[in-house]
Amino acid sequence: ILMKYFYKRFELEIPENVYPPKEDSELLAENIHAQKDSFVLDLGTGSGLQAIIALSQGAKVLSVDVNETALKTCEKNVNANNLQKNFSIRKSNLFESIPEKFDLILFNPPYVPTNEIKFLETDGGRNGRKILDKFLEQLSTHLNAKGKCLFLQSSLNDEKKTGAKLKKLKLKFKIIAKKKLFFN
Repeated sequence: ILMKYFYKRFELEIPENVYPPKEDSELLAENIHAQKDSFVLDLGTGSGLQAIIALSQGAKVLSVDVNETALKTCEKNVNANNLQKNFSIRKSNLFESIPEKFDLILFNPPYVPTNEIKFLETDGGRNGRKILDKFLEQLSTHLNAKGKCLFLQSSLNDEKKTGAKLKKLKLKFKIIAKKKLFFN
């Protein structure tokens, strides 16, 4: 079963087992300002929406996901929107297969608190922080000297803990956008 999704001038097709963009994905997409020729990592690419936005702004993008169907979907959507120049994909669980450094890293981490992780795209483990904390611990080694990261933080997984963790890791941060979302 394929779902069609439209964002601005872009059209994406998403199969059933790939996370479809929702309000959280759109909040991230609205705040991407990739510099022309910058090197961008779209971590956990899913359908490829964030990659498509960065590519449309002239960036070079590496999209990664642990889900092979998501990688194929992202590549198909990038090609369908004629943005395949400066685009590559790679299978990786977070930064496992990524030695490079980036000017911009984009990530919509799984944040739903769960006792066990059944759905990789949404389940964040106990307190919703399992993936987020692992990501934050590895982040600085993958950013260029003036590199930046845009990631989503949910009220479900304690933004104060994230702020404390970023301070502990000596990473500067600021909240650039907030949106109240209904969660069911």
